[in-house]
Amino acid sequence: MNDIKIISCWFGEEFNRPSKIASFYHFKMLIKYVVKTTLPRFLLEYFEVKTVIPKAPEHPKCECIFFTNNAKLLSLIESRGWVPHLMTSSISGVNSVDSSLQAKSIKFLRFEPVLRKTLTERNILIYMDSRRICDDIDMLLEEVEKHAILIRTTPRKKETIWSEVDDAKLQPRYAKAMDSTIDYINATISNNHEFSESTIISNTGLIVYNFSRPEFVPIIDKLTNKVYETCLKLEQPECQIIWAIEAQRFSSSIRQIPFGNAQTRDQ
Repeated sequence: MNDIKIISCWFGEEFNRPSKIASFYHFKMLIKYVVKTTLPRFLLEYFEVKTVIPKAPEHPKCECIFFTNNAKLLSLIESRGWVPHLMTSSISGVNSVDSSLQAKSIKFLRFEPVLRKTLTERNILIYMDSRRICDDIDMLLEEVEKHAILIRTTPRKKETIWSEVDDAKLQPRYAKAMDSTIDYINATISNNHEFSESTIISNTGLIVYNFSRPEFVPIIDKLTNKVYETCLKLEQPECQIIWAIEAQRFSSSIRQIPFGNAQTRDQ
């Protein structure tokens, strides 16, 4: 069996701090933030305060690696069963565009050469969002065996790119760059017959990359590089929109399964 690596990440602060105090709701958020950041870790665990670091999946063939730019989280990461890997980048707020875009470097495999070789060479590499942890590793391996990539659909099936755009507009950090994102969609579809607005949207919170077969490597590299570079260019952290466009060129190499076929957890 090939080596199996599971990767996840968290960039930014552990707890959400309001950027401004414009209402009593924001004031309560600030009080909660102060309490959470003041209490020692053992009390946070005693009171079962929800953490951004989930428990690592358990599988005898897997090594689980967790990336962060927050050194304060390293001991917590290790206690949750992960091998911690500290990244050097500035720390932003929980819901910031910066922290979300930083996380895309892990999701789309933008590692320095030595680390990338360690993670990908002849391996199965499974990316999981920190709130999308899957424990059924054997099922994932079986599903991806003959494909370069395995990914799920969204929880609610969406059959056009505009369905994803409409949902993304409701979140401020995605809406900020939506005009340029829509321009990108329209230009890409109108200039190339390979692309269509009609496509089943994928949920990028769980992605299995199959590097075990050499013919799959360029497919994975081309898709992940294009999605990552486009997210950065547009300053758009809503990567599901970009994936929905760019993945169409590689549809025959991507196994897309219903969202419910791979159960996930957020702790």
